[in-house]
Amino acid sequence: MKEYPDASVVTLKCNYRSTNTILSASFQVINTDGVERSRTYSIIDGVKTIAILELANEHAEAESIAHVIEVWWGEPVFTRLTPVGSRRLILHRD
Repeated sequence: MKEYPDASVVTLKCNYRSTNTILSASFQVINTDGVERSRTYSIIDGVKTIAILELANEHAEAESIAHVIEVWWGEPVFTRLTPVGSRRLILHRD
């Protein structure tokens, strides 16, 4: 704000992309530092639960996400997973 003295802060109260469940969970995570914040709400209800997975590493995380996509899709989507370095994984659809 120092660089732009005429600027003002606009606080958004409604989120049009995320569900209330996601906004509530994220608010609980960021609101642990004692800084007072206003809560953002959504007009989208969505599911009332969030799955939290603790996985061994980023490759296990990618495999888990690939499995969720396949469940949503209703059939196997990815034929194989190939690690690329320590931070990336290629999901193949041969």
